[in-house]
Amino acid sequence: MAAAVVGAVGYGAGLELLAYLDALDLPDPNRVLADPSAFALPERGDRQLAFLTAVVSAVQDDPTRPRWEAGWDVLAKAVEAGVPDIAARAAGDLAALREPGWPVPSGIDGFVELLRLSGAL
Repeated sequence: MAAAVVGAVGYGAGLELLAYLDALDLPDPNRVLADPSAFALPERGDRQLAFLTAVVSAVQDDPTRPRWEAGWDVLAKAVEAGVPDIAARAAGDLAALREPGWPVPSGIDGFVELLRLSGAL
């Protein structure tokens, strides 16, 4: 496939297109929110950041309590993986979506200090 793409559009553009196609394999955030226990966090930090941002964006698009709680389950995996710094911005954005009657989920534990310092708690 690489030879066909490079042959059709040229070396530079072909490599860029192939890199773009390779980067399209991030998990679907809506599927992950439906079952947060069934996904693995991407390995690279840039992909983790893009994925976690997409998860929060998906919750923002349809901010129900189950999706919000699932979002915290996803962010908790970042803490378990040892990369809470990558999930910090997503945690702040997700915390801002909390409705007054929603209980505090357990996935927030790894971000309590950050959220307290930012004024979100």
